[in-house]
Amino acid sequence: MSDWQTPASGSRAWRRLARTLRPRPTRAQVTTGLLCLILGFGLATQFRQTREADFSTLRQSELIEVLDQLTTRAERLRQDNAQLEHQLAELTDSRTQDEAARQAALDQAVTQGILAGTLPAQGPGVKITLEDPDGVLDTAMMAALVDELRNAGAEAIAVGPVRVTVSTWFAPNAPGGLLAEGESIGSPYRWLAIGDPTTLQGALGMAGGALAAMRTAGAKTEVSVEDQVVIEVIKTPGPAEYATALE
Repeated sequence: MSDWQTPASGSRAWRRLARTLRPRPTRAQVTTGLLCLILGFGLATQFRQTREADFSTLRQSELIEVLDQLTTRAERLRQDNAQLEHQLAELTDSRTQDEAARQAALDQAVTQGILAGTLPAQGPGVKITLEDPDGVLDTAMMAALVDELRNAGAEAIAVGPVRVTVSTWFAPNAPGGLLAEGESIGSPYRWLAIGDPTTLQGALGMAGGALAAMRTAGAKTEVSVEDQVVIEVIKTPGPAEYATALE
């Protein structure tokens, strides 16, 4: 026999080598593998059951109880939400009312300040110029002019450096001039009045009115209608001597 092996013998050698290298699990390894398989199957089943609804294992009575609890909780949440919405509406309404009251008070203060002469004013009106070179104008004529402007709806009046209000007084002042609340005024007398220009002009142009009487006495009068009259002079009221605010 030759030293060279035949193909058959070589094949048997490779099979023997494969059997030698093939792992041979012991009984302990097989048991461990089975335990791992069973454990994996149990974990997969538990995971699947956990993902399913938790209510699946509950009895009908238990499900009804859970449903009642959820309904009660939902109703409580709806009531809380309705209460919060009501409180929000009250706060919003209160804030709106406070803002409206504050705005109304501010508007009223501005109106009273203009009428009392404590605030500067602007608006449509008239300008009046009285020229009296002979000194024929007296305090009664000036007071009559104020009354005529007031009756025609003038909301703010000024003559020279004086803001004219209901308490304004006139007095003679030599030579040939007048005093308005202690301020010296003289010809030409420059008046400003804020109000409806058409009404003011109509009142000043009436026959027998204040300006007509001044012209009859010898003074010259001029009235111009203005889209914007600005009265910057204000009156600073003194402290009340007798009256106090009503609580």
